Amino acid sequence: MNKQSNFPKFMLLWAGELISAVGGGLTSFGLGVYVFRQTGSAASMALVTLLAFLPILLLSIPAGVLADRYDRRLLMMLGDGCSALGILYILLCMMWGEAALWQICTGVFISSTFSALLEPSYRATVTDLLTKEEYSKASGLVSLAGSARYLISPV
Repeated sequence: MNKQSNFPKFMLLWAGELISAVGGGLTSFGLGVYVFRQTGSAASMALVTLLAFLPILLLSIPAGVLADRYDRRLLMMLGDGCSALGILYILLCMMWGEAALWQICTGVFISSTFSALLEPSYRATVTDLLTKEEYSKASGLVSLAGSARYLISPV
């Protein structure tokens, strides 16, 4: 059985996930630095960083269940789109004046919560999209995109 290769589609999906992960990480890191410069408090910076990464870690299992039960493309679009709403909220608060710590924390939490939908949906889509041979070639790229938020963004 000769199945048509979906590797080009995977590469497009992977590039989008990598850009999304790096952008989300840059935003979280940048907001932490902004909060530290505004407040001078390492605890405030740590709170923003915690709210940026903890929901992704805690919600990955429930998000995986959702990815198994519902349309993964829809979950990825909802996750990325609604994640942008949290960042947009922070931007609007900054445009109206200096954003308060609670406003930044709220926006970061909303963004991070919806970002949790992305990773499980993405990984499940990749396994459906590629053959076993293609998946073995792509597994390193999948890991890179998943770690980009934590490793590439701060650099």
